[in-house]
Amino acid sequence: AAELALYLWARHAAVGGVGDVAGATPFVENPLAWVGTGPRLLTAVAVIGKGLRLLVLPASLSPDYSWNAIPVVSSALDPRVLASASAIVALLWGAWRLRRTRPLLAFAASWYAVALLPGSNLLVAVGTVFGDRLLYLPSVAFCLAVGVLVDAVSSRGPLAGRVAIGASLLAAAALAASTVAYAAAWRDEVTLFTEAVRAQPASAKAHQLLGAALMEEGRVPEGARELEEAVGALAALERPPEGAAVQLGVAWERLGRIREAAALYEELLRRSPDYPDALWRLGVVRWAQGDRDGAVRLWQRTLAVAPDHARAMSDLGIALDARGDVAGAERLWLRAAELDPRAAGPWLSLGDLYARRGDVARARAAWERFLDRARYGVYPREREAVLERLQTLGGGERAGVR
Repeated sequence: AAELALYLWARHAAVGGVGDVAGATPFVENPLAWVGTGPRLLTAVAVIGKGLRLLVLPASLSPDYSWNAIPVVSSALDPRVLASASAIVALLWGAWRLRRTRPLLAFAASWYAVALLPGSNLLVAVGTVFGDRLLYLPSVAFCLAVGVLVDAVSSRGPLAGRVAIGASLLAAAALAASTVAYAAAWRDEVTLFTEAVRAQPASAKAHQLLGAALMEEGRVPEGARELEEAVGALAALERPPEGAAVQLGVAWERLGRIREAAALYEELLRRSPDYPDALWRLGVVRWAQGDRDGAVRLWQRTLAVAPDHARAMSDLGIALDARGDVAGAERLWLRAAELDPRAAGPWLSLGDLYARRGDVARARAAWERFLDRARYGVYPREREAVLERLQTLGGGERAGVR
């Protein structure tokens, strides 16, 4: 009760209430925040059963269970609900029956319920429909219960004791091997989200994250395929989130599929006329197609709806520079670099500007910052050109060139 009270107080302090906060959680992260109480409770019961199964047999672990890895339950007769409810009732009944002879089992059942409740979506919808991490504290109770059961078997005689200990050692070895194998997937984002897609192929977010990771490594065709998978899955929603579609458009741009990318951005803007990233990327496409005035209008519109959009600001600076407004372009690039410290584009443009002025020191510094940020497969041709120019300037060693 004390833990639950502390949780409710912390939730109220964080989000301004203890009930559902409309719109606080994106639909794809936790659909249960957007459905009625009945489907939320039924799905939460089904998820409790999934957690118990993973504790018994931790196969197909995943860093992501967002939409639609765990479909929302709409009927109390759903097999997932029936199986989960049966398991919950059986465990509670067993703990109650053994509360005097094996009181630790009743304690473990209480621990599990109390530790699981705040993140279970039973009380209120939380930020995720499910996550392996939500089982960390409840798993202490599970391990305690297993220990009690092993002790109970061991007390039946020497042979039973040897069997129980042998089985425990085998289980521990198998779990250790599984831990090592799963931990290896976390060495980088591509391996991690490849595992997520393998374990939860219905998760649109897993495909999106894998696509983005492949794009960052320069594996554009593979990344585009994963992003197409994500966008195709999300198309089933009444209002698909725009982010995955913009990422797909960028992938198509890098593959030379400019017209398809433009059509995708235009479709996005028909649904969401002021979506900043779609406006910005359509401007990039229009610039590549030679419609510079159209590109400028789109970038200006982007900044009208999102004044701190650093990438649109950087590209608008390129347009100003092409028109001869060098001072205006420099101001935009410096502001863009300040707004988005990870952005590479402003530093490339600033380096070129300083080189034109003959300011070698500032050009070298700007290009080195560009190289530091332009990794993961972006700006490949520009990187090569900048590396050559730095070598010419004698800055190769400082830029990491050998």
